[in-house]
Amino acid sequence: SPLTHVENIQTPLLIIHADRDRRAGVIQSEMLYRSLKILKKPVEYVRYPQEGHELSRSGHPKRRMDRLNRIIEFFDRFVR
Repeated sequence: SPLTHVENIQTPLLIIHADRDRRAGVIQSEMLYRSLKILKKPVEYVRYPQEGHELSRSGHPKRRMDRLNRIIEFFDRFVR
């Protein structure tokens, strides 16, 4: 679990989670997000409603596009 070494995370992190993901529970992503916020690390959290683990491949088209746009925007801010 990333929580084991959360204090070592230095890279800005964008956490994207689908709230119906049965492989990785939402509580895990929320705990990671909250831990990073407490440590004042650069982190953002996006949770997609009514989506499962396959969001990037079979999710609702608008949510898939939103996900891609958020990733691009995040990289534009932190990589350039």
